[in-house]
Amino acid sequence: MSYQNTFITVADDCPVETGTTPPVRGETPSSAVLQYELLSKSPYKHTEKELIMIVHVTRLGLTSAELKALHGARPRPAAENFLRAATDDPGVLDRFADWIDRLAIADPELAAIRAALITLFEAGAGAAPIDRAGLSLHLSRSGLERAAARVTRWEKDTKPPGRKGRQGNSPEPNLGEWQALMTRQVVLPAIREELAELSLAAARGDDAAFARFQALSREARDIEARAREAKLDDDAQDENEADGPPRLTA
Repeated sequence: MSYQNTFITVADDCPVETGTTPPVRGETPSSAVLQYELLSKSPYKHTEKELIMIVHVTRLGLTSAELKALHGARPRPAAENFLRAATDDPGVLDRFADWIDRLAIADPELAAIRAALITLFEAGAGAAPIDRAGLSLHLSRSGLERAAARVTRWEKDTKPPGRKGRQGNSPEPNLGEWQALMTRQVVLPAIREELAELSLAAARGDDAAFARFQALSREARDIEARAREAKLDDDAQDENEADGPPRLTA
């Protein structure tokens, strides 16, 4: 890793008594699982930057030629906004961590930020929420100063997504409305951004990109429909609460 001549101890407020291996969820191993496998099989071999890049390439299944091509890909502002929202609002990371983990991000700095977010999220059950300061500090201590500086340059939203008049962008108490807003304003733009790149690759004859484009398009339509249904359910509940309890008639 990137630490040198450093003795790292467990924090006094650590919520667990013993360390555990990252859990395997689904068929595709998470970044944390791949990092653990690399580190346990080859301790002291990789720096933090090397580890993140190896895991990123492994998850995408890229060859060296494909990796070079991706480094010239267009900027991904919607993906960066997704990561920023996940850092600022713990509800986003809690409900959309799987989508964040699956995004194809070629930018090494964004890939490092995403990997750090997922690592902190999976290791921090029951601990304090992740914030920009904690994320930037984690990246700096990992030797990823450029990624840490990028986090500190993020602008603060003057009006975060949420119901008019509410403080902050917490998913409570109106979960359906919050989820619909986050899906439309944060999640779907990042997915559509990736779909645009996949469409270009598919047009050049990339069969794998075409297959992923089709699968991702179906999933995007599904989550948009679920968000719409959740908002409709919440709207109906709000109307019922506004009408008050049913009245007895003679």
